[in-house]
Amino acid sequence: MSPKPLARQRADGGVTYQVKWRLGGTRAGAWASESFTSERAAQRFCLDVEDAGMQWPDGWVKGQGYVQAVEPAAPVTTYADVAA
Repeated sequence: MSPKPLARQRADGGVTYQVKWRLGGTRAGAWASESFTSERAAQRFCLDVEDAGMQWPDGWVKGQGYVQAVEPAAPVTTYADVAA
């Protein structure tokens, strides 16, 4: 079964769109969910979950969205390194 966004009324009167699905798409799969403030973003995420085989999409961090790994900064050469 494909995930679909479900509109939920917040206490402050706003609307949150929740996407809820079972990991792997099976009855035995654990429930997973993510919330969005935009229905369009929620619908897009549903398609990404389907494309990922009903798993979390690659590169997605719950509550953050798609993130890219940050490369570590190049080591800084200090005077002590040069003098040694």
